[in-house]
Amino acid sequence: MISLRVFPKKQGTIKVLGLKYVLNSLIRGIKKFEKCGKRLNQTREQLINVVYAQDRSLELTVTSPMPLLEVAFHSFPEMLLSGEVSQVFLEINNKGQRGLTDLRVKMSHPSFFCIGNADMLEQKAYGNDSIEEKEPITEKFSTKNRIYNSSIKDIPLPLQEGSEQSSPLAPGKTTLIPIWIRGDRIGKHMFRFLFTYGSEKNDSAMRFRSLRYSKTIQVLPSLKINAFTRPSTCGLNEFILGIEIENLQTSAEFQVAQLSSISPSWTISPVKEISSETKPKFLIAPRQTTFTYYRIKRYHLAKPIDNENESNENNENNENKNVTPEEFTSNALDKLLTGENKSQAEPSPIDLIVTNIPFTDYIIKHSENPLEGFSLNSRVQWRTNTLINNFPIISPNKHPSIFTLYNTNDVDLALYWNIPTLSRQGHHYIIGINLGVQQNPFQSQKIMKSTNRALFEQTVRERAALANSLLKNKNFKDESPLKLVIQCDDYFEHDFRNQRFCVVNVKISIKNCSWNKRIGFTLELLSSENEPGKSSLHKSTYPTVFHWTGSTYKYAILSAEEVQTYVFKACFIRPGVYEINRWRLTVNFDPEIQKDNGGPSIQHEHHENGTGMKGYVQMPNASHLITIVNK
Repeated sequence: MISLRVFPKKQGTIKVLGLKYVLNSLIRGIKKFEKCGKRLNQTREQLINVVYAQDRSLELTVTSPMPLLEVAFHSFPEMLLSGEVSQVFLEINNKGQRGLTDLRVKMSHPSFFCIGNADMLEQKAYGNDSIEEKEPITEKFSTKNRIYNSSIKDIPLPLQEGSEQSSPLAPGKTTLIPIWIRGDRIGKHMFRFLFTYGSEKNDSAMRFRSLRYSKTIQVLPSLKINAFTRPSTCGLNEFILGIEIENLQTSAEFQVAQLSSISPSWTISPVKEISSETKPKFLIAPRQTTFTYYRIKRYHLAKPIDNENESNENNENNENKNVTPEEFTSNALDKLLTGENKSQAEPSPIDLIVTNIPFTDYIIKHSENPLEGFSLNSRVQWRTNTLINNFPIISPNKHPSIFTLYNTNDVDLALYWNIPTLSRQGHHYIIGINLGVQQNPFQSQKIMKSTNRALFEQTVRERAALANSLLKNKNFKDESPLKLVIQCDDYFEHDFRNQRFCVVNVKISIKNCSWNKRIGFTLELLSSENEPGKSSLHKSTYPTVFHWTGSTYKYAILSAEEVQTYVFKACFIRPGVYEINRWRLTVNFDPEIQKDNGGPSIQHEHHENGTGMKGYVQMPNASHLITIVNK
């Protein structure tokens, strides 16, 4: 093997064509270097023919003096528990002859890392703000609702004295940058970093230089967490959240420090209030599984934020103000299909409500780095993978201009824990809980009227395939948009000797959970005698028969997100325990109703003798028992 050095005399480009050599001062030879780049497989012609890209590995660019980057990680762990957070330090050294600026890094595992500033060297990952009572604490902050490339991050250099701008890293200088690493996934991982940087003077022929770096780590199991939600019988805007936590370790005992929810519209609270006097510790022994339950309530409807400091030059962005995430996605898919607008639109920022439920005497604030950075990185990764699975025909490059990072009814959970005996801390995420009605985001009514012009450079056949994939997306199952809740006291006392009939008021509330559709429905109350599926033997064994009095049939049309409440009367003739959750709800998707969708509001029509309608038929899936006793 022969190593050769090149000493350029001036700036420019050197292209190595080959090698001339002389053997024993007698034989002269020439060896030309002919190299091919990687094979191209992007177009049909390139797949059929053998086409190679141009090779530039033998072309050398000679520039003026430039910075030269050297990096090293300090305190980088070889092993982490799943969810554990550890702080490492990135040493940045400029070995070149010019100041170093515009330092960036592209990471192979962006959800594992959060990069801080040079002035955050002493900052801890988890704050320790003391609190007196263990009550839910709410934070509120605004964030951009746009999907972004989380793998590329700017590395902030130290600030100039008396200025908020970063200064170039001078030749021969070194600085430390704090980086927090979190064990996001179990297994052995090879982290690959690509650093790029530039010179403080732009007169060089080479604008950027690059440096590759790699590290390995092993992530071991810690906790296994599952969550589920069920509608609450207390109200339309309420759910019950159940969390299963299993300790996978064989010797370490985990202490749960806090549970936090991140959502544009929902907050959480304990189902049962914990007394501040007892203050029990939330401990999970090795190989132990525990269940906890919480109540999820609607906080407010997410509204876009008007930022007066933003420029109004972009008309498309101005149109997207006061637009919900669901409406933005629907409009963007419509424009993608018809090719009406090729500009890069951006959704409005969104308010996030963070509810913290501490189990210790201190609070962990989510809205501060590195926790906010970890949360957004995990959210971006989950959202991107979900969109790739749900919309495989849409290129990921178009996701930022079509989809949003958060939808209105999204809820993310963060469970913070520590191991007191080992001084380890971490947290786990449960990403992607959605409390809304599952609905295909493509809601365009213009598909049948659109012309057959091609989308960008796509053919008519490709455009038809896109339309078919949007209209018949198997990842979105049809679901009734109406939610019904029956409310009534559980216990009544009545003197049947003086008054034969006991009449109880029963309130039924119906909500249209769709964000854009007008839905018609028919509500029919069923008595215990004509309830389907009950035999005569069952009726004789359990003679708890009651009847509905007054109107037992309602028809109405609900606008998007509208709620209607009705009061019915149930009549009882003897004491007992009765099941009053007996009704049938028929949901109508009549095209005549949908014609008014998006137009002026129409007064609701209530028909006692409404005709039968096609659509979903909903029946109760849970019991609602009331007890009637004789005084």
